[in-house]
Amino acid sequence: MDGAVEQHGSPTLSAATGSSSSESASPSPSQDDERSVHDVAANIGAHVYVVVANSTQHGHLAAEASRVVCSAYGYSRLGLGDARERIAMGDAGLRANRVLHLAFLRTAGGEPVLVGACSSTRQPPWTPSGCGHWGLLSVAPAARSQGIGSALVAAAERRLCAVDCSHCQIEYELTGGDPFGERLHAWYEGNLGFDGGGPLPRPGRSTFRRCRKRLPTLSAGAREAAQAALHAPPPRPKAKPPPAADGAPRVEAWRLGGPWWRWLRDLVCGRKREVTGSAGA
Repeated sequence: MDGAVEQHGSPTLSAATGSSSSESASPSPSQDDERSVHDVAANIGAHVYVVVANSTQHGHLAAEASRVVCSAYGYSRLGLGDARERIAMGDAGLRANRVLHLAFLRTAGGEPVLVGACSSTRQPPWTPSGCGHWGLLSVAPAARSQGIGSALVAAAERRLCAVDCSHCQIEYELTGGDPFGERLHAWYEGNLGFDGGGPLPRPGRSTFRRCRKRLPTLSAGAREAAQAALHAPPPRPKAKPPPAADGAPRVEAWRLGGPWWRWLRDLVCGRKREVTGSAGA
């Protein structure tokens, strides 16, 4: 349940694992909170998209997912066997308890490259009923500062909303006075809206923080749309027309100025001249 996050171009930050069953106070989400959950992943840009992994479509990416997570953490955090098991968990669809989200970055040529991962769990054994969880947040070092971490978090929380979770929990370790940890704290408990409860540690001391926040309650229509989006195919880049044999851009026949257009124009204009001439006679 630990995670590594992208934080404004900083190196990957790691969070410790742990469990908790205590409830922490969190304010009700505003409309802005709901928009952030539902829109960030969709509007992050055509160059980034996040999917729920399954063995049929993504089983061949287990080794690459393991490599991305381990490079983000700086040690062997996700083995090949574990990656395969996590990907296969998505085969259960909406009935799955834990799934693995994969983030892809489109290259200039339109080819997708796996650059990040995150897990989300509908009901962990250490949280109260209705409180989901996300973790294992990882972004490949070469792909940071492109919104991929934010897109993964938004996708994970969108999925938890879609399966009727009312709250979300994360955990991390914070050392007082550590700039690295302070950036992590600002992102988790500032930008993302989690409440860790309790005072911050004094300089040089570390504390394990269990953070929660309330998730938006979706209408029936919004929940159905979110559920459908969980396993929708990734967006496809717009196809470009193939070049002509001589290397010049191919012009479709239906385009303005194409041969079919000129034939239709000549036909209509010629017919019009014939009708006008007959009327004049």
